[in-house]
Amino acid sequence: MTFFEYCHKSYHRITVEQRLRQYATLISGEILDVGSKNRRYDALFSGRITAVDLVPDAAHGVTYGDITALPFEAESFDSVLAVEVLEYIRAGDFGRAIGEVLRVLKKGGYCFFSVPFLYAEHGDRIRPTLNYMREILGDQQVSEVSVVKIGNGYTVCWDISRRKILRLNTAFLKKVLLTLGIVCFRLGARLFRWDELEDDCYSGLCITVRK
Repeated sequence: MTFFEYCHKSYHRITVEQRLRQYATLISGEILDVGSKNRRYDALFSGRITAVDLVPDAAHGVTYGDITALPFEAESFDSVLAVEVLEYIRAGDFGRAIGEVLRVLKKGGYCFFSVPFLYAEHGDRIRPTLNYMREILGDQQVSEVSVVKIGNGYTVCWDISRRKILRLNTAFLKKVLLTLGIVCFRLGARLFRWDELEDDCYSGLCITVRK
């Protein structure tokens, strides 16, 4: 992770994008990006991407699509992305949304989900825990499931502090505190590996499923 990345993205967001790059070879062929918004992840994949969102954007080639009722036939896609999408749906529709993703996914294909947990409120409805995601996915007919926590108590504290700093009104103070914060966090990560520690705190989850 570079200094520039820490300035412009949270640890949570950086980690999600790293995970996506790790799975880039598996997410291929005909790809469905659900909740795409502005197609920010297109460059990571070599397949043909169909982008849908509740708010269509013709300028970016994003058409209307609801994750709880996807407008596609069964087994239409080799891979499906739903990055930071599931938290916006109602709790009662959670299993239905995952079922819809798996319905349009071909046998043997992969889907990638990410969801926030300890994170600032941003219009979402539900924050699923590790155990809840495993329970929901355990009810689905899939061959492989991986649910991985994003970060720990240290990285969560950094993301919260970074967000507070970015909301300061004084540009100079914001720049100084952000620089000091990034230096301290990166130094601690290098000396004590605190970004690699695992505890009961996490900013979210990355989930990969093979049908």
